[in-house]
Amino acid sequence: MNLTGLSKPLVLYAGVLAAVTVGAVYVAADSGVLVLFTAMGGVTAVILSVGSSGPVDGGSFENAEGLDAQGGWTGTDLDTPVSVPLLFYGGGVFLWSSFLLVTVYDILG
Repeated sequence: MNLTGLSKPLVLYAGVLAAVTVGAVYVAADSGVLVLFTAMGGVTAVILSVGSSGPVDGGSFENAEGLDAQGGWTGTDLDTPVSVPLLFYGGGVFLWSSFLLVTVYDILG
């Protein structure tokens, strides 16, 4: 598996989009319960992505953003799961939600 090809989706989905999602929930609701449900949604996304993973066929089409016809990133090997974005996004949502619960709502303390 080409690990350097996974750095771009990792930063995009786990870093940027997941942080924006958790931040939007926090700003809109300011409720620890909703942030907790967001974390549970992230765990659900990780479980669904692992359960549906499998090899891709490679796809021969590529657009300007570097995505193939099936929405996967080009430059990754054939054994890269199609559900990598869902895995990274769900993991990022869980981690950002956990970070927010520990720092802002002080659930450990």
